[in-house]
Amino acid sequence: MTGRRQRRRGDRSERGAVMVEFLVIVPVLLVLMVGLVELGLIQRDRLIASSASRSAARVISSGGDSRLADFDGLKAAEAALADMATAEVVRVVVFAPNAAGEMPAACAVTSVANQCNHYGPSDLSRAVGDFTGTTGCSGASPDKAWCPTSRETEQDRGLDWVGVYVELRHRSSAPMFDDRTLTAETVMRVEPRLPS
Repeated sequence: MTGRRQRRRGDRSERGAVMVEFLVIVPVLLVLMVGLVELGLIQRDRLIASSASRSAARVISSGGDSRLADFDGLKAAEAALADMATAEVVRVVVFAPNAAGEMPAACAVTSVANQCNHYGPSDLSRAVGDFTGTTGCSGASPDKAWCPTSRETEQDRGLDWVGVYVELRHRSSAPMFDDRTLTAETVMRVEPRLPS
């Protein structure tokens, strides 16, 4: 009889130990699962930023010295960024790459004459009328610093290069993780125009 009592007590203490172990391990597993989901969302937003940068650079490159090259590129970036749910646009910069093929440092803050156009989130949804001018970029045009019409498209004069930098702020879906800044940069050669 005493053997049965000892077994029952042993069973109860084992059940209590299993419950304590379960209560210790469950929070750890939940944090790991939430962390994996968060990493997946960050990677998704990073891919979206890269896609937006490539799309805009491709459109601007093919637009060459067209007056609406930047406008068309911003619309391509806006379309690529449309599926974002956990990120917001900080800036899009269209720039002439430096000798190292990178965005000039001053362009990260503001537009710089003959080097870059700096666009904020509201510029992505601007109307075509904000970008049009009779012959060139006007004083109110958002692309006036590095006017698309000044880009070299003649092959015998040496083609210009154009780059697009996209910066997003990923908003964390879990309070235990911080928001992150995600960037993507693409540089392409302006496509040549055939002589007329």
